[in-house]
Amino acid sequence: MKLVVEGLCKSYQRDGTKVLVLEGLSFEVNQGEFVSIVGPSGCGKSTLLKCIAGLEGSDEGLVSYQGNGDSQRPLCSIVFQELALFPWRSALKNITFGLEELRIPKRERERIGRKYLEMMRLGGFESFRPKELSGGMKQRVAIARAMAVEPYLLVMDEPMASLDAITAQRLQMDLMEIISQKGQSVLYVTHNIPEAVFLSDRVIVLTERPGRIKEEVRIEESRPRDLAFKLSSKFVGYLERLWKLLS
Repeated sequence: MKLVVEGLCKSYQRDGTKVLVLEGLSFEVNQGEFVSIVGPSGCGKSTLLKCIAGLEGSDEGLVSYQGNGDSQRPLCSIVFQELALFPWRSALKNITFGLEELRIPKRERERIGRKYLEMMRLGGFESFRPKELSGGMKQRVAIARAMAVEPYLLVMDEPMASLDAITAQRLQMDLMEIISQKGQSVLYVTHNIPEAVFLSDRVIVLTERPGRIKEEVRIEESRPRDLAFKLSSKFVGYLERLWKLLS
């Protein structure tokens, strides 16, 4: 199964004036592929994710899933930059929230929740509430919650933007390993070009508003990747290419 976006257009009304945000976007995300979206501020990256996740409608175009044997839209999870954890729930209870909504039996959802706690290196913190966790740990909880329902598509909107460089790098490494193991399909928005190159199979570069696709850059390096890739001339070459496209 793959995500197919065809001719997507989106606008907003501001004081009686139509503001075009996205225009004619067409691309695909194949099964198990990690695709990042980069572009100037205000070009519609977050709006695009909301349209794909079903949180907003579009003016024109189509979001579909090829190879989906079910007539219903496949499950999609989203991780926002702003942490949307429930402050009154423990880390484990936050992770299992989506499973509760899916009416998974209590014993099974706790088993799944603990599995993702361990995957995200949060073992021993299951009873901690968000205010008792560091920023990086809270983001790990948010990612674990999104992945626990085992969505077809994981949509992530700058999930590491608020983290310090060391914490973000550790989380990148863990996310790379987990997603590669699970074969998870990911659509990822970031302003961090090195992050996009390190994590992605493809990077889609958008123009200034209205956002259109300027170019797609394929990262020819197998996943999972290690820090040696970040120190390679190949990595620097991808950075140079993307910075030129963005400038």
